[in-house]
Amino acid sequence: MDNHALRVLEFEQIREMLAACCACSLGKRRARALRPSQDAAWIADRLKETTEAREAVGKHGVPPFGGLRDVTELLRKATAGRLLEGEELLHVGDALRAARRVRHYFGATPEDEFRRLKAIAEGLQENRDLEERIEKSLDDEGKVRDDASDELRSLRRKQASA
Repeated sequence: MDNHALRVLEFEQIREMLAACCACSLGKRRARALRPSQDAAWIADRLKETTEAREAVGKHGVPPFGGLRDVTELLRKATAGRLLEGEELLHVGDALRAARRVRHYFGATPEDEFRRLKAIAEGLQENRDLEERIEKSLDDEGKVRDDASDELRSLRRKQASA
Protein backbone atom coordinates (compact mmCIF):
# COMPACT_ATOMS: atom_id res chain seq x y z
CA MET A 1 0.00 0.00 0.00
CA ASP A 2 1.47 3.36 -0.98
CA ASN A 3 1.90 6.37 1.32
CA HIS A 4 -0.97 8.29 -0.29
CA ALA A 5 -3.43 5.49 0.46
CA LEU A 6 -2.15 5.29 4.05
CA ARG A 7 -2.73 9.04 4.49
CA VAL A 8 -6.22 8.87 2.98
CA LEU A 9 -7.10 5.97 5.29
CA GLU A 10 -5.57 7.88 8.23
CA PHE A 11 -3.59 4.77 9.08
CA GLU A 12 -1.22 6.68 11.36
CA GLN A 13 -4.16 7.90 13.46
CA ILE A 14 -5.52 4.35 13.67
CA ARG A 15 -2.16 3.06 14.90
CA GLU A 16 -2.04 5.81 17.53
CA MET A 17 -5.56 4.93 18.69
CA LEU A 18 -4.48 1.30 19.01
CA ALA A 19 -1.28 2.27 20.85
CA ALA A 20 -3.34 4.31 23.32
CA CYS A 21 -5.20 1.11 24.26
CA CYS A 22 -2.01 -0.82 25.03
CA ALA A 23 -1.07 -1.59 28.64
CA CYS A 24 2.71 -1.26 28.30
CA SER A 25 5.42 0.37 26.22
CA LEU A 26 6.20 -2.87 24.36
CA GLY A 27 2.59 -3.12 23.19
CA LYS A 28 2.58 0.55 22.21
CA ARG A 29 5.78 0.09 20.21
CA ARG A 30 4.36 -2.96 18.42
CA ALA A 31 1.10 -1.14 17.65
CA ARG A 32 2.98 1.81 16.17
CA ALA A 33 5.10 -0.54 14.04
CA LEU A 34 2.11 -2.26 12.42
CA ARG A 35 1.94 -2.12 8.66
CA PRO A 36 -0.92 -3.10 6.35
CA SER A 37 -0.73 -6.73 5.31
CA GLN A 38 -2.00 -8.66 2.33
CA ASP A 39 -1.23 -12.00 3.98
CA ALA A 40 -4.70 -13.49 4.42
CA ALA A 41 -3.54 -16.15 6.91
CA TRP A 42 -1.78 -13.58 9.11
CA ILE A 43 -4.84 -11.32 9.01
CA ALA A 44 -7.16 -14.22 9.89
CA ASP A 45 -4.95 -15.18 12.86
CA ARG A 46 -4.92 -11.61 14.21
CA LEU A 47 -8.71 -11.39 13.85
CA LYS A 48 -9.13 -14.68 15.72
CA GLU A 49 -6.86 -13.39 18.50
CA THR A 50 -8.91 -10.20 18.67
CA THR A 51 -12.15 -12.19 18.84
CA GLU A 52 -10.72 -14.36 21.64
CA ALA A 53 -9.63 -11.26 23.55
CA ARG A 54 -13.06 -9.68 23.24
CA GLU A 55 -14.71 -12.93 24.40
CA ALA A 56 -12.27 -13.32 27.31
CA VAL A 57 -13.03 -9.81 28.55
CA GLY A 58 -16.76 -10.42 28.14
CA LYS A 59 -16.71 -13.70 30.08
CA HIS A 60 -13.96 -13.17 32.64
CA GLY A 61 -13.27 -9.43 32.80
CA VAL A 62 -10.16 -7.56 31.74
CA PRO A 63 -6.94 -9.59 32.17
CA PRO A 64 -4.82 -8.37 35.10
CA PHE A 65 -2.27 -6.37 33.12
CA GLY A 66 -1.51 -4.05 36.06
CA GLY A 67 2.25 -3.60 36.44
CA LEU A 68 2.99 -4.97 32.99
CA ARG A 69 6.20 -3.37 31.80
CA ASP A 70 8.69 -3.82 29.01
CA VAL A 71 11.84 -4.90 30.85
CA THR A 72 13.80 -5.89 27.73
CA GLU A 73 16.50 -3.27 28.27
CA LEU A 74 16.79 -4.09 31.96
CA LEU A 75 17.28 -7.77 31.14
CA ARG A 76 19.95 -6.87 28.58
CA LYS A 77 21.68 -4.74 31.20
CA ALA A 78 21.61 -7.53 33.80
CA THR A 79 22.71 -10.15 31.26
CA ALA A 80 25.70 -7.96 30.40
CA GLY A 81 26.72 -8.17 34.06
CA ARG A 82 25.68 -4.64 34.98
CA LEU A 83 23.85 -4.03 38.25
CA LEU A 84 20.24 -2.92 38.28
CA GLU A 85 19.19 -0.03 40.49
CA GLY A 86 16.46 -0.58 43.07
CA GLU A 87 13.81 1.12 40.97
CA GLU A 88 14.79 -1.03 37.99
CA LEU A 89 14.46 -4.16 40.13
CA LEU A 90 10.97 -2.99 41.13
CA HIS A 91 10.10 -2.83 37.42
CA VAL A 92 11.34 -6.40 36.98
CA GLY A 93 9.24 -7.48 39.97
CA ASP A 94 6.18 -5.71 38.53
CA ALA A 95 6.68 -7.45 35.18
CA LEU A 96 7.05 -10.86 36.84
CA ARG A 97 3.90 -10.30 38.90
CA ALA A 98 1.92 -9.20 35.84
CA ALA A 99 3.17 -12.18 33.81
CA ARG A 100 2.15 -14.57 36.59
CA ARG A 101 -1.29 -13.00 36.91
CA VAL A 102 -1.93 -13.07 33.15
CA ARG A 103 -0.82 -16.73 32.96
CA HIS A 104 -3.15 -17.61 35.83
CA TYR A 105 -6.01 -15.62 34.28
CA PHE A 106 -5.86 -17.73 31.11
CA GLY A 107 -4.95 -20.91 32.99
CA ALA A 108 -8.18 -20.62 35.00
CA THR A 109 -10.37 -20.63 31.89
CA PRO A 110 -11.78 -23.85 30.37
CA GLU A 111 -9.23 -25.79 28.34
CA ASP A 112 -11.02 -25.33 25.02
CA GLU A 113 -11.36 -21.54 25.36
CA PHE A 114 -8.95 -18.90 24.11
CA ARG A 115 -6.35 -21.31 22.70
CA ARG A 116 -4.42 -18.63 20.83
CA LEU A 117 -4.23 -16.29 23.80
CA LYS A 118 -3.36 -19.16 26.14
CA ALA A 119 -0.44 -20.06 23.89
CA ILE A 120 0.81 -16.48 24.11
CA ALA A 121 0.31 -16.37 27.90
CA GLU A 122 2.17 -19.67 28.33
CA GLY A 123 5.21 -17.96 26.80
CA LEU A 124 5.33 -15.50 29.71
CA GLN A 125 8.02 -16.35 32.23
CA GLU A 126 7.18 -16.78 35.90
CA ASN A 127 9.69 -16.63 38.73
CA ARG A 128 7.75 -16.39 41.96
CA ASP A 129 10.92 -16.73 44.06
CA LEU A 130 12.58 -13.71 42.43
CA GLU A 131 9.32 -11.75 42.50
CA GLU A 132 9.01 -12.35 46.26
CA ARG A 133 12.68 -11.62 46.95
CA ILE A 134 12.40 -8.25 45.21
CA GLU A 135 9.20 -7.45 47.10
CA LYS A 136 10.72 -8.47 50.44
CA SER A 137 14.02 -6.64 49.86
CA LEU A 138 12.93 -3.28 48.42
CA ASP A 139 10.47 -0.63 49.53
CA ASP A 140 8.11 1.16 47.13
CA GLU A 141 10.87 3.61 46.14
CA GLY A 142 13.41 0.90 45.35
CA LYS A 143 15.42 1.41 48.53
CA VAL A 144 16.75 -1.65 50.36
CA ARG A 145 14.56 -2.46 53.37
CA ASP A 146 16.18 -2.72 56.80
CA ASP A 147 14.77 -6.22 57.10
CA ALA A 148 15.94 -7.40 53.66
CA SER A 149 18.22 -9.84 55.48
CA ASP A 150 19.05 -10.72 59.07
CA GLU A 151 22.60 -9.44 58.64
CA LEU A 152 21.47 -6.10 57.22
CA ARG A 153 18.89 -5.70 59.99
CA SER A 154 21.61 -6.27 62.58
CA LEU A 155 24.02 -3.84 60.90
CA ARG A 156 21.42 -1.10 60.64
CA ARG A 157 20.42 -1.54 64.29
CA LYS A 158 24.06 -1.22 65.33
CA GLN A 159 24.45 1.86 63.15
CA ALA A 160 21.30 3.46 64.59
CA SER A 161 22.43 2.88 68.17
CA ALA A 162 25.96 4.20 67.56
